Amino acid sequence: MVEGPENEGQNHSDSALHSDLHFEYVEGVKSWIPLPVCWHRMVDQHPDSVLLQTSRFDASNRHSFLFLNPERILAARTLDAIPDLFQLVDAALAEGFYVAGFVTYECGYHFEIERFPMERPYDVVHNVPGLPLAWFGLYRDPLIFDHETGTT
Repeated sequence: MVEGPENEGQNHSDSALHSDLHFEYVEGVKSWIPLPVCWHRMVDQHPDSVLLQTSRFDASNRHSFLFLNPERILAARTLDAIPDLFQLVDAALAEGFYVAGFVTYECGYHFEIERFPMERPYDVVHNVPGLPLAWFGLYRDPLIFDHETGTT
């Protein structure tokens, strides 16, 4: 059971809590329970949340992770800021934080310096204005959903 104000005491076999996905039998997995819809609601209600929902339905990939309420946000808006950002990520991991977020396609230009030294754009333009090149939240403990048992 997943406990929380939205679904207190409800059993997750209740189809109202699940998406309409159908899962076929997977070798080594006894059952597969879809992520409760309330998890998607929590993402909508918590800015800077990150949902890492598994798309591999096998025995070694049966968990999804929901990160809520970051203690700190790290973001890089220029390619020159990428090395410092990853140093901060490493330091946060060493302090015991979970780090979840994203890097954009354009962030990859930073890692191609030797391959394209004359073509490296220092001000990368995004398709989405205001979107950083890389963004990470630092979180204490994620919610973890077990798709085989339906528990958190």
